Amino acid sequence: SYSQLVFVIIIYTTSRKDFFLALVKRANHLVPFVVICMIGARVDHQLVFEDIQVSSIVAICFLTALLHNDYFDRFDDRSRKSYTGSDDISIFNFVASYLVLLLLAHGKISGLPIALLLLLSFLYSYPFYRAKKYFPAIMKIEGIWGGSLCLSGMTVMGNVQFSTEKLWYLFFVFGGWSFVSTLKDAKDFKEDYRAKNRSVFILFKNKYSFSRTYLFALRLVLVLFLVPVFWAYSSEKYMVTALLSLNTAVIWLWCGRFLNSSRYEGLLALTSLYLIILYFAI
Repeated sequence: SYSQLVFVIIIYTTSRKDFFLALVKRANHLVPFVVICMIGARVDHQLVFEDIQVSSIVAICFLTALLHNDYFDRFDDRSRKSYTGSDDISIFNFVASYLVLLLLAHGKISGLPIALLLLLSFLYSYPFYRAKKYFPAIMKIEGIWGGSLCLSGMTVMGNVQFSTEKLWYLFFVFGGWSFVSTLKDAKDFKEDYRAKNRSVFILFKNKYSFSRTYLFALRLVLVLFLVPVFWAYSSEKYMVTALLSLNTAVIWLWCGRFLNSSRYEGLLALTSLYLIILYFAI
């Protein structure tokens, strides 16, 4: 059952200290995707238990995607130490897939977008395709991840009627997630160059300076962050407007002219806070 599988994952991760601590450090990458699923649910209905259940399955499935990424990255960069092994990948693949199948077996349509998340994770990280090495595949997959998890939240109650408002949410999440993912490539510039990954920064390195490309990407991302600010202001939600504006300003100051790994972790935390504010504002 669902609870038994979740219990298996909890026991498996917490019983190994180093593995557990490594996953805790990576949790920062997980939170935005879980919150975007909750936002999708919030757009469709008030909070119900099924939202928590689906969000927890999203968390396990995206954690599986992170393990895929970290495990196979070490083959591109031999200097990178990996905290995970093939046995971890196999166990998480089994549990994540089984949880999705449980949703689908109970007629929960919200399982389909989560199944897409897992499928794209295989295409994104596994050596047989390795989509993360190519532009714009990396942007498209990140965008589909964000959009599909928002869609999963919207369909928790089985509602497949999509208003214009919902379609705009999905379009914005897909587009926003696609462009925000480019900032991740900024911190990985040297690693991508060594691994011959074709990120946007690698493609433009001979035409534009790294700082110029980075500032353009950052400004574009900040413009996207301002869209919900204008929505909150037009809806006369002035406290929300102030909080989102402050959050966006802090992101601008925090990211500055460069983005290393520690600053990227801060960006993820600020993005999660931004989305949590948005969740309660909807």
